[in-house]
Amino acid sequence: RAFPSETSARKMGGIIWELDARFAPADGESTARTGPRLGTLTTAPWDHPNPVGVPTPMALTYTRRGEPAHLTPDNVDLLPREARTFHVSLAHFMDHLGPDHVSNTPGGGRRYFGCRPTCMLVTARDPLTFDQDAKQSNTDAHTFVASPTGTTKVTTDDYARWIEAIQPDAFVALADESPSWRDGVALKKTKQASARTEKWLAQLLEKTKDLPTKPSVFASLQGGADAEERRACAEGIVERHGPRLAGFAIGSLGAGETPGEHRRSLLRASIEPTPWDKPRYVAGLGAPLDVLDAVELGVDLVEASFCHRCTTQGYALTFPVKPPAGTKGSKKRKRGDGKDG
Repeated sequence: RAFPSETSARKMGGIIWELDARFAPADGESTARTGPRLGTLTTAPWDHPNPVGVPTPMALTYTRRGEPAHLTPDNVDLLPREARTFHVSLAHFMDHLGPDHVSNTPGGGRRYFGCRPTCMLVTARDPLTFDQDAKQSNTDAHTFVASPTGTTKVTTDDYARWIEAIQPDAFVALADESPSWRDGVALKKTKQASARTEKWLAQLLEKTKDLPTKPSVFASLQGGADAEERRACAEGIVERHGPRLAGFAIGSLGAGETPGEHRRSLLRASIEPTPWDKPRYVAGLGAPLDVLDAVELGVDLVEASFCHRCTTQGYALTFPVKPPAGTKGSKKRKRGDGKDG
């Protein structure tokens, strides 16, 4: 499989991600930092003739059973490559049919979908229906996810079989999502969730390492509402599994925690221990201001479920291109002065 710029980009199975050199730390500069940055995510799925690169930060298109809910496949194929980067929740497939229903489709899992994404990131979590209060307690053997038929129990074996069937470019390892609101959650339970998440990560790294499609693995970083536990979780995962990981998913956000500085402190604690040359993904922060907050702290990938929610409720999103009057850059230029955009 030929990837562009392999001397400067990190090849990790289904994806590579390359940080724009302008944002790389200088010699002797600390790498434990946050801040906005630019990069390029490149995939080379087997059903595309050439590698496909998309710029980051990037919003992944929200899908239902692997397809955008409000567009037909022929319209999706007309979209720019950035819009054909898909977030796929395995919870949507866990109804009455098993993974064989997908993997036995002629041409394999990626042919199961009616359209052809340029990049596909799979998670267990649906950002629209995720509710930490609405499911049973997890155990060391399994977690629970919200599916179309209710709450479904998922083990690492189940998850690995679905990854094999769907054939994504990358997936986020199964996690025990610990609540991130400030009150009512014991630190002991939060630490237990972090340990369980790392245990499942190690199992999935082994269970998926020999898959022919070589999907990249993102580790889920937990720690609940405790910034120090988030930092400890990230440091432990980086130390013990870092070389085998393509990126990191910052978990348990967008589910009831206090926006603003509290949420930012949790993001910083999870981000700072991660390597600067690997991408960071966060789910559940789809509203425009939440996305800007995350990007400002160094998040590279978000999901666009907010757009799906607005469309379902009959709203259209518009954003001003010109800055408001009185702000820098708002002064009108004369025609013909050579400065028209």
